[in-house]
Amino acid sequence: MEGASLKLLAQNGEAGLTISEPQVQEWASATTKELGGCDALKAAHDAELQQ
Repeated sequence: MEGASLKLLAQNGEAGLTISEPQVQEWASATTKELGGCDALKAAHDAELQQ
């Protein structure tokens, strides 16, 4: 899902699902927290690029 929008990611790739912008933002916030925060996500992304 590289390059997908936050909304599409929040919809789990199912564009037909109805989800509001506040729901997208809440999903993004909760997911970022669950995955260890922005710094952890950036580090994981950078490590992947180095491979």
